Amino acid sequence: FFFGSFLRRPMFTGLVQAVGLAQYAPDRWRLRVECPGYFRDVHLGDSITINGACMTVVEWGDDWACFDVMEESRGKTNLKDHMRHQPTKVNLEKSLKVGDLLGGHMVSGHIDGTTTILDTKSKDDSSRDIFIDLALFRDPRVMYKGSVGLDGCSLTVAEVAPDRTWFRVSLIPHTLEVTILGESWVPGYLVNIEFDHQQNPQASSWSPPPAAPPAAAPPTADSTLPPAPLPDEHFMYQAIAAGEAGRYTAPPNPWVGCVVAKGGQVLGVGYHKKAGLPHAEPSAFADAIARGCSA
Repeated sequence: FFFGSFLRRPMFTGLVQAVGLAQYAPDRWRLRVECPGYFRDVHLGDSITINGACMTVVEWGDDWACFDVMEESRGKTNLKDHMRHQPTKVNLEKSLKVGDLLGGHMVSGHIDGTTTILDTKSKDDSSRDIFIDLALFRDPRVMYKGSVGLDGCSLTVAEVAPDRTWFRVSLIPHTLEVTILGESWVPGYLVNIEFDHQQNPQASSWSPPPAAPPAAAPPTADSTLPPAPLPDEHFMYQAIAAGEAGRYTAPPNPWVGCVVAKGGQVLGVGYHKKAGLPHAEPSAFADAIARGCSA
């Protein structure tokens, strides 16, 4: 079954092959990516991931290629309109061919959404810990020692918060040097996330490491928890990420996200999808009630 599905659609490994410079055309949603020599062997219709999002080549030369980015992709990914105003570095990977090495994990290029970098922590060995918001998803496929696709990189989950509101990945110096992660991944950055759809949480025999001290406890030198952000700042990042889901459907109304929180816990999340539908605040309260919170 696995190999049958593999042969029917483009697949990727989450090992970034190159970094390109991307910018939208002035008058339409056609993204031009420049990367010297990288596109020499591509053909019309080939699939290439841009920050993990599978895109189709519609024009190309040896050093550049163009991709049409549809509304669904712009709403689900970080390939947004800021790229119209300034060139932006992006991760690139061509689809697998028969005989290629499977170096990461099987990635489809179908992004599940965007989430936020909460914090980063550089280590003495030049590696870097990245703490990533999970409160909007709380997806059970994000598990200790499992795989996750982030901006097209196959990464191993090093830690999951006990309440599943964040998780941690650790980046080696090589990854920081050959991808956009070293430069772009700063607190507040929106990162594309693709969960490992081959992962079965019920079948995992892994157990998480002993729980770190609670976030409210004073940080210690050995603590793996991120430095505790200001509560408002933490939840504001989540609200911004939620609002991005309505960026292309809410106008002419503003796209707004809302997070309902109490005691440091997210109770509900909502956003304004389009005119005529509930705004972010009632959507968030409805989500909280659906999760079992009392009105």
